Amino acid sequence: MTLKEAIRTLATAGVEMYCKICTVDSVDEQARTVDCTPIDESAPLVGVNLQASQEGSLGVVLFPTVGSYIVVSFINPAVAVVALCDQVEKVQIDIGQTSATITGDGV
Repeated sequence: MTLKEAIRTLATAGVEMYCKICTVDSVDEQARTVDCTPIDESAPLVGVNLQASQEGSLGVVLFPTVGSYIVVSFINPAVAVVALCDQVEKVQIDIGQTSATITGDGV
């Protein structure tokens, strides 16, 4: 299910979105996902999206630092995205044919 489809389903189903604060366990830069553990001690979350489109490669992606806090928003019980990052290791910006990577060492 794409994020667009999930939002459409949410809007028509009357399901309320919710968020969880988590700590980052691992980051998969190629898949643009994270695995994380909610601080409320509920089950770990695996493969949480760092960008709106799972198949996308354009836009702005914040790669959080392992061990830092993130806010995970649930579009529905099966689809979650990282909404906020406490600390980032890297920012990737891709606009058309132009790409930039920002790290602590520079651009």
